[in-house]
Amino acid sequence: MLYGLGLSTVVVNPFFSQPMLYKYDSALMIISIALTCTCFIKSSRKWMLLSVTLLFISIGMYQTSIAIYIALSLIEAVYSKSTKSSKEIIKNLYARAMVICAASISYVLCLKAVSLSSYAQEHSRLIFTGDASLIKNNINSFISLFNSVTTSFSLTSVLIILCVVALVSVVYRAVRSEKKDIAYFSIIALACPCAAALSIFGISILLLHPVFEPRVLTASFVFIFFLISVAGYILPVFIRYAAVLLLIVLSLSTASVVNYSYLMSIKYNEQVY
Repeated sequence: MLYGLGLSTVVVNPFFSQPMLYKYDSALMIISIALTCTCFIKSSRKWMLLSVTLLFISIGMYQTSIAIYIALSLIEAVYSKSTKSSKEIIKNLYARAMVICAASISYVLCLKAVSLSSYAQEHSRLIFTGDASLIKNNINSFISLFNSVTTSFSLTSVLIILCVVALVSVVYRAVRSEKKDIAYFSIIALACPCAAALSIFGISILLLHPVFEPRVLTASFVFIFFLISVAGYILPVFIRYAAVLLLIVLSLSTASVVNYSYLMSIKYNEQVY
């Protein structure tokens, strides 16, 4: 059930409201996310090979899908702990990483084989100079965009608090676990700050001209669900369910408000212009 709720946060979040308003691209984005989620139906070797193709197609439709895949891989690792050994989970994470590498390499090679539009070329160029000021500007812009979904509190602050609580939970479980589980908890602990960073920035901070639009942050709420899942290690089961359900309700409410605001803005612009 929790895993199903985790998949629902892919769509039920305010940052996905913008893509839903696109006349033509929205269908491709939804199909892309659906294909990404399909990769997690099974974890067998044959299914992993199929996942390379599915993820490759997904990235081609909507690049943010690769971040969603990473987040879902981490969530899978958390909820597999009750049914699999740490060794099996680490092997599965390694296989998921290989899927990402294979799909990404295939995507890059495909891009080199085709001619890109001027828009795609401009927004895919990396910062090669190592200019810290450009990276700092990108970070500040993405933080502002991330926080723009709320007005009464900073969403970034909530993310940092979740990250700290998740790390405390991992340390608590690691101290109480057997030695054979230390490698597993070490990976989860390392993933927590990485998840917090990927929630906002991804690789976009390394781009010379990144796209500062809500649609690039669609994966953020999936990463947030991962942090909540890890934080739930030290909580009773019923509180974990309540926390996840609360996240879904709040996300759906916020998404509805944002979506309504977009629609009203579009109608107003049509009346004015």
